[in-house]
Amino acid sequence: MDLTCWTLIHDAAAGEAAARAEFARRYLPVVREALRAVAGARADEADLEDAVGEVFVECLKTEGLLERARSGQGAGFRAFLFAACRNVALRQRTRRARRREAAADTAVIEALEPDEEHSLGEAFDRAWAVELLREAGEHQAQAAQAAGPAAQRRVEILRLRFQEALPVREISALLDLPADFVHHEYAQARREFERALREVLAEHNPDAPEAAARELRELLALFAG
Repeated sequence: MDLTCWTLIHDAAAGEAAARAEFARRYLPVVREALRAVAGARADEADLEDAVGEVFVECLKTEGLLERARSGQGAGFRAFLFAACRNVALRQRTRRARRREAAADTAVIEALEPDEEHSLGEAFDRAWAVELLREAGEHQAQAAQAAGPAAQRRVEILRLRFQEALPVREISALLDLPADFVHHEYAQARREFERALREVLAEHNPDAPEAAARELRELLALFAG
């Protein structure tokens, strides 16, 4: 499904089934990892899935998160989704506390504990980065499909080097290509990936180029090596 971030959000908000399915595919891993980090070792899988579902209800309901989200608002959709995760995590924590109390009205919780807040933020940022890198990989692969076999081979070299962590000499042997040529193609593939990542970040932050540039630097640091 070839949709930009904000086209996807607007179509999902309008109730289009395909857009909603794609929205869930992209962002469910981010939501799940963030909420799991707050619940920690005590996480009950049924409770966790209920919380994940609650975030998506917040996103997709009438006058919900997706309808309120606007592309020109500073931190972009990331801030909206993080806020939804945080709110649901707080509600889940309050419900757990109430179950431990004899009287429900004595268990008022107004904020996450600092360690929970930190765990939520860290896990969300990590999962969000993984999602953006995945989207950039899809963009690069789509461009390579149109460009032809040489570009497709560069995508494969990048996958073997980055995802499989194979050294260039092993990639060279595996693809039966000279090592110097693989080095050159790998460098080109990284440049193409960076271009794809810039496109993804521009889609997420169409009116906030500084935010997009900052996030690009952070993500390329993860991709270094």
